[in-house]
Amino acid sequence: MWVTPRDLEILARVHSARACDSAALEDLFPTTKALQQRLWRLARERLLKVHRVGNQRAYSLGRRGIQALGLPAKEVRISRTAATRGLLYARIRRQLQLEGYVLNGQDRVGRTTLLRASRDGQCVAAAVCDPGTSSRAVQGLVHQLRSWVNPFAPLVDELMIFGPARMLRAASALSIAYRARVTIRLLPPITAGS
Repeated sequence: MWVTPRDLEILARVHSARACDSAALEDLFPTTKALQQRLWRLARERLLKVHRVGNQRAYSLGRRGIQALGLPAKEVRISRTAATRGLLYARIRRQLQLEGYVLNGQDRVGRTTLLRASRDGQCVAAAVCDPGTSSRAVQGLVHQLRSWVNPFAPLVDELMIFGPARMLRAASALSIAYRARVTIRLLPPITAGS
């Protein structure tokens, strides 16, 4: 199969996200069907791997995709957990964009990825918890990230933590100084097209 410049753009985007769904690639093709056909061919030729997470699919680089981009193989191994996390972050990116935020990239704090976004001069950072995360783990995450919303020298105006409904109890354990600056939000529901 001939690898086109558009295929290389798909592979580069998948690599930068480590694992992403097709919605992250929709602007590259005029129709959803054309994109799905191309993804199918790239997966068949082992340029992409398909990870099924519930009724969704995440794509990561396959062996030939790694070679096409000239990357070392150890750099792009993706587990099912990493693919699931990639889909969760894709949902949060779309949620923030629907709310009018402009995405400003992402940062790493330990093993946690923080999405940065801004709207009307307000800067926010968003972290995503896996659906199976306990309330205690969420509290630990908030304590790890609270320097971002430190009242004396904040890096962002608000820290959003997305996760399952049982996490909402963790908000009551926050100190008064952080309650207005750290919000715990529910993960957006999975839809058939996402």
